[in-house]
Amino acid sequence: MPPYRKKEQSIAFFLGLEVRPEYQGKGLASQIMNRYIDMEEERGMEKIFFSPAIPILFLSTAVFGYEHLGKSPSTWGGESWEDMVYILA
Repeated sequence: MPPYRKKEQSIAFFLGLEVRPEYQGKGLASQIMNRYIDMEEERGMEKIFFSPAIPILFLSTAVFGYEHLGKSPSTWGGESWEDMVYILA
């Protein structure tokens, strides 16, 4: 079991978000992130993990209340990312 997960804990993973350039700057990503947080809270989740690979996402997720956990020990295709968590309960 991963060290960030406790037995019988309800957690969700938000794996990525990208907005096409023509829709950027219109609040679409904020709406999606807020709706996802609300949806997972309604489902009874305790935590949402998010692992942004792009630095700007790392900075912007802090605005939503995500806590930075540090660099992920995992990689995919040679790429690394940061791990973040949002506590719901």
